[in-house]
Amino acid sequence: GGDPLLWQHLFWFFGHPEVYIIFLPAAGMVSMMVPAMAQARLVGHAAIAWALAGVGIISFLLWMHHMFTAGLGPWALYLTSAASFAVAIPSGVQVFAWIATFWKGRVRMQAPTLFLLGFHFIFVLGGLTGVMVAVLPFDWQVHDSYFIVAHLHYVLIGGMVFPLFAGIWYWAPLLKGHALPERAGRWSCGLMFIGFNLAFFPMHIAGLQGMPRRVYTYDAGVGWSLWNALSTAGAFVFAAGVLLSFVTLARGLLRPRREGGNPWNAPTLEWVPQESYGMRSIPQVRSHYPLWDQPGLAQEIMDGRHWLPGTVFGGRETLLTSPIRGTIRHLVRLPGDGWMHFIAAAGTAGFFLLLTVSWFVPAIACGVVAIAAILA
Repeated sequence: GGDPLLWQHLFWFFGHPEVYIIFLPAAGMVSMMVPAMAQARLVGHAAIAWALAGVGIISFLLWMHHMFTAGLGPWALYLTSAASFAVAIPSGVQVFAWIATFWKGRVRMQAPTLFLLGFHFIFVLGGLTGVMVAVLPFDWQVHDSYFIVAHLHYVLIGGMVFPLFAGIWYWAPLLKGHALPERAGRWSCGLMFIGFNLAFFPMHIAGLQGMPRRVYTYDAGVGWSLWNALSTAGAFVFAAGVLLSFVTLARGLLRPRREGGNPWNAPTLEWVPQESYGMRSIPQVRSHYPLWDQPGLAQEIMDGRHWLPGTVFGGRETLLTSPIRGTIRHLVRLPGDGWMHFIAAAGTAGFFLLLTVSWFVPAIACGVVAIAAILA
């Protein structure tokens, strides 16, 4: 019916949970990297898992905090404000667990660790400003100002980009067997950290001084010129750090492949040496840290001492496991090469595509072909 308030509800109900869910893969990467870089088991593993679920659930309850100035009723404002406070709890659980893991371990101050520390600093600061804008009277002052632009970049770049770059430097040895140069990693992290804060921290001040977002120009005498000049300079510094990482990664990919081993003494299975077909045999994993808890496991896997070291029936095979504990149930024989897979896919595609142009008889024929190929 053209109701602008309804449109805002529809837009933000989709758009805002996405912002929180973007953070979930990054949180998973951080939980993988922190134990390796601290050489310590993750503190509060179960609590982190529940906190991830909590963030995902609560993210669907607070889309209206983008609409605090849109004319909502009082109860909508109160409940959304409360949910905006509540989402900080599971996020804080994860942050404190990661900090505690660093605290109890022996931290290796290498490039992935530096990116992880930068993530903690920036993401926590973004979370603090998020709690600030959950307060209704404060939000009414800064809504649609550059303060909000600063907040969302601290959360998104701090919460996703820095863990992503930590992951690039952490998992790069799996690509060609070469760890990326440590000096380049330190420079890249330093440039990104300094450039990011130089670019986005002044936006808090510009926003508090009244600079609106979504406005590309402003008068020279309103007092925002210094903050915008700093933001522009910081953006170039940040871009230089990103470019340095990408250039270093590209150079690493051009080097010849070699056996890189496990440079971080990481405890997880991706660091087991693998051939093009995958693992030589499939191990029975008994903990979250198999390479720490099962000494010699990597060599045992390569020697074929575990499940399915070779084919049983001469074809493609895999193991069926229980959904909860991952215990072996039985062997599954998979189909081999053949044209029936392609014919089934082509028939299925033809069935649905021809229906869109109302060619019913050819569509039915394609459907019959697809079913016959699947049964064959």
